Amino acid sequence: MKHVYFFLFTLLVLSNIQAQDYMGLHTSNFAGLQRLGTQPASIADSRYKFQLNLISVSAYASNSYYSIPNADLKNFDLEFDRLIRNSKSTDRGGMVSTEVMAPMSFMLTMSPKHALAISLRQRNMINIEGISPETTDFLDEIIDTDNFVIDQGQTFDIENMYFQVHSWAEANLTYARVLVDADEKFIKAGATLKLLDGLASGYVFFNQVKYTGLADDRVDVAALDVASGYSDNIDNIIDGDDFEYSSMDNFGTGLDLGVVYEYRPNMDKYRYTMDGEELIRRDKNKYKYKVGFSILDLGGIKYNKSQNSGNVSGNTENLDVNNLDGDVDEILEDIFNLERGGEYKMGLPTRLLGEFDYNVSGGFYMNFTSQLALKGGSANKEKSKYLTTLSLTPRVESRKFGLALPISYDKFANLNAGVSLRMGPIVVGTRDGISNFVLGKDPKSADIHFGLRFGLMYKKKKDKDNDSVSNKKDRCPQVPGVWAFQGCPDRDGDGTQDSEDACADVAGLKELQGCPDTDGDGIRDKDDKCPDVAGLAEFNGCPDTDSDGIIDSEDECPEIAGDIKFNGCPDTDGDGVKDEDDLCPNLAGSIEKKGCPDSDGDGIFDNDDKCPNLAGPIENEGCPYADSDGDGIIDKEDDCILIPGVVENRGCPEIKEEEQEILNTAFSNLEFETGKSKIATSSYTSLVELANLLKAKPDWRLKISGHTDSVGKRASNMKLSKERAQAVADFLTAQGIEAQRFTVNGFGPDNPIADNKTKEGREKNRRVELEVVFE
Repeated sequence: MKHVYFFLFTLLVLSNIQAQDYMGLHTSNFAGLQRLGTQPASIADSRYKFQLNLISVSAYASNSYYSIPNADLKNFDLEFDRLIRNSKSTDRGGMVSTEVMAPMSFMLTMSPKHALAISLRQRNMINIEGISPETTDFLDEIIDTDNFVIDQGQTFDIENMYFQVHSWAEANLTYARVLVDADEKFIKAGATLKLLDGLASGYVFFNQVKYTGLADDRVDVAALDVASGYSDNIDNIIDGDDFEYSSMDNFGTGLDLGVVYEYRPNMDKYRYTMDGEELIRRDKNKYKYKVGFSILDLGGIKYNKSQNSGNVSGNTENLDVNNLDGDVDEILEDIFNLERGGEYKMGLPTRLLGEFDYNVSGGFYMNFTSQLALKGGSANKEKSKYLTTLSLTPRVESRKFGLALPISYDKFANLNAGVSLRMGPIVVGTRDGISNFVLGKDPKSADIHFGLRFGLMYKKKKDKDNDSVSNKKDRCPQVPGVWAFQGCPDRDGDGTQDSEDACADVAGLKELQGCPDTDGDGIRDKDDKCPDVAGLAEFNGCPDTDSDGIIDSEDECPEIAGDIKFNGCPDTDGDGVKDEDDLCPNLAGSIEKKGCPDSDGDGIFDNDDKCPNLAGPIENEGCPYADSDGDGIIDKEDDCILIPGVVENRGCPEIKEEEQEILNTAFSNLEFETGKSKIATSSYTSLVELANLLKAKPDWRLKISGHTDSVGKRASNMKLSKERAQAVADFLTAQGIEAQRFTVNGFGPDNPIADNKTKEGREKNRRVELEVVFE
């Protein structure tokens, strides 16, 4: 079939081209539009306000079989018969990837969080994989001898070998935005929606081709199973005519998705104040490290398959090659099964890309990028494919300059080292130039990228006099000033511009032409006889705090209105003794007694006498002592003021020894069931005796107080102590004692009488106290 030979010839000539586009440049924070192909989120929080592409080209070629002698490469003397063949490789192959970004592609930062890009790209890819060593030996023989000979007994077997070609154009709309901006954490995401226009495509997949050579150029074809197809607009090229193409005949859509996380531990160093606002240095990279993930080239393009392409299958015996006359398609159709035409969808080279970028110091970075090719080979016959690639790229970068040294590895070209250089608007680089031209490697690959862009980058606002007012808005650009006066100075910081300030070096008030009024009395300090103290205009700024008509400096009592005869001091009670010398300033007295009266003549001045009209001792504050119950014990020493008692019981009725014994016995014998408020029966006898005593003493009241140790929850202890005290009261009430004669309290662990840390102490603290109260 003609198309088989066409693809075979094309792929062998182009060998294998593959790339991470713009290797080295794609790691830079200044890559701009050239970064879109690997990370659509990159344009959010970009260093560019706007960037316009003038021309950008990226191309890379490599294969796993042929190498160019380094000497031939450096001399530019390339001969096919001197190529080095790699005998160590098993399945051999290659791939082609080229990209051209059209002029007028641009990106625009719309706000600190949003960015937009529109780009036009033309891309070409060719894949060939699965070529066995026997196949390459066979092809080498054809190339070297220019003759196809089938030897008797020769067996040829091809399985899972495929060729794919795809050329398409993209119109891309990219939107990216900042999702999280919270001090150390920064996350942005982006997506590129692609409108795809297929230019041409094709594929050949050799599931199996197996034959054995016989005598007289005869062969047995044991198996022939080839799936193939190419777009119908390639027929003209195969027939030797001009290529025909109609826009959007072959249409598809695609999608790129990406997200980037940045760790920003030192954000304070990127904040600054300018023109009255707190700003962020948008011209600076702020991360210590960033991690990015993207999935690229989702989607595909539908094509009409040429009637000259299709799937061939079948087998035959004793086929005479010399008698095969006529069109190859007709011969194959006569001998084998041939399916023609139809349509197919050519998938884009989907890949997953992960990136880790670390800021070592200043403008020096280290980048690791892993590109994982998704979907390809026998499971995806109609799909272009990148190769899985790893790269490590140290780089230095600034606004106008960038230098990257990418070191990359893939299964075809193996290990390579290159360089990417950015100087202003120009970008040029190669991923394997150092390997090929410096280290002397016999190359299996060749790569170059070039770009010419125009961009408007963010800059820190210029401030010639360093006053945080930008030059564009500074009305006094030669002298440091303040934003309130658009960069003009206010040396004393009083809110009055120096040009209008009568006291420019001393902070003052605007209403006083910038001069100070230290005491705030509305009189300028230079006109104020008392500049540190607020005063009155009639006293030339000096104060008369008490408004008695005497200025404070001449007033012996400046805060209290007084009489001029006492130098401004008052005589409140009018007894002729001024207050400061009057021991009783609010009671008229005699001058002899320093202004104090003593109405009852007990030697205690009325102002200190609690009973000024009744003579009493000084120790009772001038009042006579009272004995309300007439028991001969004065009230202040009587605990039972209204109940006659005895001195021995501090004025309360006498508790006889036998009565006290009953109380003590009831207290000491009082026991409860463990952890409960139920009184133990062993305590009943002593409590009954206590009840009988209370019946005989109807004027006695009993204060019953429950206590616990500190073991357990406080709330539970409070409840238990109250319940135990109440249990005693209830028992006595049951013996005929009125309940109102009891005061019941529960104090829980609050009033210990011993150490709760010991067993003995805790036992003492678990108690109910009984106290006789007289009312």
